[in-house]
Amino acid sequence: MRVWKNQENVKKVHNDLYTPIDPNDPSSETYITKIIRTVFPDKDRTKRNAIWAQSVLESIFDVKHLSPKVNAEIVDSWIETLTDVIHFYSVFINYSICYLFTLIIIGLFRMKICNRRKALKRRPDVRSLLVKTNRITNIRLCIWE
Repeated sequence: MRVWKNQENVKKVHNDLYTPIDPNDPSSETYITKIIRTVFPDKDRTKRNAIWAQSVLESIFDVKHLSPKVNAEIVDSWIETLTDVIHFYSVFINYSICYLFTLIIIGLFRMKICNRRKALKRRPDVRSLLVKTNRITNIRLCIWE
């Protein structure tokens, strides 16, 4: 079993599961997607069933699993691994979206403050106050410039 799983053509088949069926069209579905679509009808095609099918396929090609039988233990192990990866990516994406949103809000807030400071600097009575405050504290902020 180890020899079979380590053969180049078997490794290629495993890698091909995740490649587009039509190599000239990168948006075409992958082989694993086609397998899942064929195995499960529309009403049963859930995320859970897709992860289960992917886990069975990964178990077949797993070089650490040398039994010719696919048992629940190895499938459950792959389900846990794939679920952890999916969870990691979803957390990463959510964090990235929140971070970008925060940067946008901060940027908009800073623009509003800069525009307000510029408007205040045009008024002579407020301009002298800003300059004095700036000299006293010795703090130069980019929003004041």
